[in-house]
Amino acid sequence: SPNIEEYEHSFFEDIRPIGKGSFGSVVRVNLKNTDDLYALKSLNTDKVTLHEIVNELKIHRKVHLHKNIIKVFGIIKEET
Repeated sequence: SPNIEEYEHSFFEDIRPIGKGSFGSVVRVNLKNTDDLYALKSLNTDKVTLHEIVNELKIHRKVHLHKNIIKVFGIIKEET
């Protein structure tokens, strides 16, 4: 299964909103100094527990080769 890297928010630029839901939001980002585009999902930690986040990451690791499921490359933890 793929490694999930930890990123800093400062690694990204050209941030554009894609969507928003009750548990967080998704923005399109560009990895600095590359042409690589990613969707960055932010979860509201007031509504989602650490256990739920870890569980979602485990599920993504199990299904990482399915063509209809977006791949997870890494995570960012921001202090508020």
